[in-house]
Amino acid sequence: MSLSLRRYVQLNLIVILSVVLFVATEAYLYIKRVNEEYRTASQAELSTLQTLQSLQRLLWRAEKAERNFLITRKREYAEQTQESIVEFEKRITDWEDSQTRDELLKSARQYNQLLVTMVGNIDRGRTTQGRQISLQLSELREEIRKTIAAASESRMIDLLSRIQASQGMAAKTVRTIWVGSLLVLIATLFFSVVLARKVARPVQQISDVLQKALDGDLSQRTGLKPGDEIRELGQSLDRLLVQMKTFDQLKVQKITEEKEKLEALLDILPEGVIIVDSEGRINLINNSCLRFFGLSMDSAVEKPLSEVAAIDKQLRDLVTETFTGRKKIAGKEVKISVGLERPTQKTVLVNTAMVHRSDGEISYVVLSLKEITKEEKVGLKRKIKDALGKK
Repeated sequence: MSLSLRRYVQLNLIVILSVVLFVATEAYLYIKRVNEEYRTASQAELSTLQTLQSLQRLLWRAEKAERNFLITRKREYAEQTQESIVEFEKRITDWEDSQTRDELLKSARQYNQLLVTMVGNIDRGRTTQGRQISLQLSELREEIRKTIAAASESRMIDLLSRIQASQGMAAKTVRTIWVGSLLVLIATLFFSVVLARKVARPVQQISDVLQKALDGDLSQRTGLKPGDEIRELGQSLDRLLVQMKTFDQLKVQKITEEKEKLEALLDILPEGVIIVDSEGRINLINNSCLRFFGLSMDSAVEKPLSEVAAIDKQLRDLVTETFTGRKKIAGKEVKISVGLERPTQKTVLVNTAMVHRSDGEISYVVLSLKEITKEEKVGLKRKIKDALGKK
C-alpha cells in the first residue's frame, strides 16, 4: 500500500467516522429534547393527579364534619364543612381543564348553598327538612367523586400513552441511526479489502463483529492490536461498540425508570388498577388492588389474568369483553367474590379503558375498580326509601 493510498484511505475513514459521530450526536440531542418535553408533561400530569387526590380528601373531610354536625348540632362542624368546600374551590380555580374545572366549581358552589340551607333548617328545629337536604348533599358528593375519578382515569391513560409514544420514538430513532452508521462502516471495510488484500483477515474480523452487532450482540470485539490503518479502524469499532452498548443500557434504564414512575402513580390511587396486555398477561397492578384481592406482586405481575384465581371471573370477563368488543366500560356495578379460603361478596364499581398502538390495535386494557362501601349502600337504600315515601 503506497503512502498516498494510505492517506486516501485514512481520509475516507476520518470523514465517515465524523459523519457517524455527527449523526449520533444529533440523535442524542433529539432524544434528549423529546425526553425533556415528556418529563415536563409528566410532571404536570403527576401534579394534577396529586391535586385530584387532595380533592378526594377534602370531600371526605367535609362529609365527616357534616355527619358530626347532624349528630351533635355543633356549629363548629358546620364551619369545618364550609372551610373544606372553600378550600376545594381554591384548588381547582386555576385548572387548565376548563370543562372539569367548571363542572367541579358548579358542584362545589351548589354544595355550599345546600349546606347553608341544611344548617339553617337544623338550627330552626326543622330536622326532617335538614335530613332531606343531607341526602341531596350525599348525592352531590357522589357526583363529584365520579367526576374526580373520571378525570384521574383520563390523566392516567394520557400519561401511559405518552410514555409508550416516547419509548417508541426513542427506540426507532436510535435503531435507524445506528443501523445507518454500521452500514457506512461496512461499506468502508469492503473498500479497504479491495485496495489491500493483505488486510483481508482484519477486515473479516471486523465484519464478523459488525454482523453480530446488527444481530443484537454488542459484546463482541475485534481484538485487533495497533498497526496499520485497518487495525486502527478495528480499535475504533471496538470503542464505538462500547459506546453503543452503554447507550443501549441507558435506554433500558430509562424505560425501567418510566415504568417505575407509572407504578408509583398507580400506587397513589385509592382505586384498584390492573393493566392487561394484548396477550392477556397482567402488565401492572397497583397496591390497592393487591390488598383488595390478597395477592402479592410476584403472584400477579406477568401472569395470565385467566390463571389468577383470586381475581373474580366477572372482572376477567370484562377485560376480555373490552378487548373483543373494542368498547370501554364506564361505571358498571358488579358483585364479585373476594378471597379463596373464605370468600366474601362485595360490590364494586368497574371502569375499563383501552390503550391503542399506532396501527389502531389495542395494546393494553386498563381496569379500575372501587368498592361500594356499606355506608354508600345504606345511603342508596335511604334515598330509595325516601323516594317511595314521597310517592
